[in-house]
Amino acid sequence: MSVNIDLTIAELISSRICHDLVSPVNSINMGLELLSETQDSFGTMPEVMYKSVRQAAAYLSMYRIALGLYGGGGGNVTFKEIQGFVANYYEDKNNITIQWQIGNLQTGGELEIPKDAAKMLLNIIMLASDCLPRGGVITIVLANINEGLGIAVAAEGDNVRINDDIALAIRPDVKLNDITARNVQAYFVYRLAEAMNTSIETKILEGQRLEVATCVAYNNV
Repeated sequence: MSVNIDLTIAELISSRICHDLVSPVNSINMGLELLSETQDSFGTMPEVMYKSVRQAAAYLSMYRIALGLYGGGGGNVTFKEIQGFVANYYEDKNNITIQWQIGNLQTGGELEIPKDAAKMLLNIIMLASDCLPRGGVITIVLANINEGLGIAVAAEGDNVRINDDIALAIRPDVKLNDITARNVQAYFVYRLAEAMNTSIETKILEGQRLEVATCVAYNNV
């Protein structure tokens, strides 16, 4: 599978990644500066630096597979790895709770799914969390269906909504000039779905629940 992405889109994706990494990396830098000035007591600096390093590593791990070519592309990734990427990414986002339901997927041995499917899954999770301005619960449901792997992600919380800029980015007739660093990930996941010959459905239920669903065709796991 290949996704044709305009250079501007690649630049905006890079901007999104850099935006998320700036804060933890700056915290590390500030901590190092304070340590160099404080010889008698470290105080809470080591703890702050450790948290920032962990956060930066979690973001990079998540973006590597969700937006890049994890391990060179192709092949499989274990379900345990996927859960780890998600858990670490949202660890410091105290207002987001993650729940998993794996339905009728195999339970014996170590479950693996293709990297393309994992990429789609992680992008949908990120899209759903962007629609929870006040936090909430994200429930991820995976199941084997006739067409392949069924993915459904529900985001529940106060004032859950699809922001106007995200709604614009997922329109089939969206113009490149309408894409920004804020909504480029939403644009990317919908173009990813097109490249995988599938589609993504979204709906808001009673202003408290957002549902995002898709199907990725491949051999059942």
